[in-house]
Amino acid sequence: MLTRGGNRGGLLRVLRCDARILQRALGSRGINLSRLSLGVELNEPATSNWTSGTSVKFEHIRPVNNDGRSIARDHDGFPLTCSGNLHDNMIILKQESGYADVNDNSFLKVNFQMEQGLPLVPKSLTFNRVKCAVSKGIKLGPTFLVTSLTGGSIVGDMAPYQAFAIGGLGSVRGYGEGAVGAGRLCLVANCEYTVPLAKHLEGSIFMDCGSDLGSARHVPGNPALRQGKPGFGVGFGYGIHFNTDLGQIRVDYAMNAFSRKTIYFGINSGGGS
Repeated sequence: MLTRGGNRGGLLRVLRCDARILQRALGSRGINLSRLSLGVELNEPATSNWTSGTSVKFEHIRPVNNDGRSIARDHDGFPLTCSGNLHDNMIILKQESGYADVNDNSFLKVNFQMEQGLPLVPKSLTFNRVKCAVSKGIKLGPTFLVTSLTGGSIVGDMAPYQAFAIGGLGSVRGYGEGAVGAGRLCLVANCEYTVPLAKHLEGSIFMDCGSDLGSARHVPGNPALRQGKPGFGVGFGYGIHFNTDLGQIRVDYAMNAFSRKTIYFGINSGGGS
């Protein structure tokens, strides 16, 4: 449901009630999350190059096994929730701001997110989670160079599923999803150099690296250590990108520091560079 926000010109959106199973690894195979969320979101009108939005939502999260039954502990006997019970409740106030300066020869994009867990219901999680991403692109003749840096931090109450998962597409290519590390802190750097090959075809070489900055031991149960995650990873490779009217089709081939190779397929709806 969408309604205009009066004279402020903002966009007030009532977030739909969302109950589904999230196929996200919690540090053990066969463990998923059932998430029920309900809230409201206010998107402020864009001012120059800036955008911002604020939301408040209630979340009820249950770890479940493959049979859909609620579970409180993983296969090693460690708690899966912050409360130690079968579920966690939280009320989250989220503020997100974005900046974009784009022209024919370069771009600069910044995204900042802050989430605050509010102790407004009994046993709700109280925490502060911050994540910031900065990306810069520069045209070098017919080629294009893009670099990006992403960092995050979480303090206060925390369940294992809230840890920053490092590794995979959109993070450090060459590793599985979250295979580099899972910590209270994260720092990921990416660099990609793109060369045109034909009218709608381009090739690229890239290098990614990421670290949990030694924070994995501060995650309850330290699931990263128990799974043998290194906490730091480097991946590099090359890709082929085909630009269409519907978006950019990407095929990336990556190798990590352990010489393991992975192929990624993806579609960017925003189109080509």
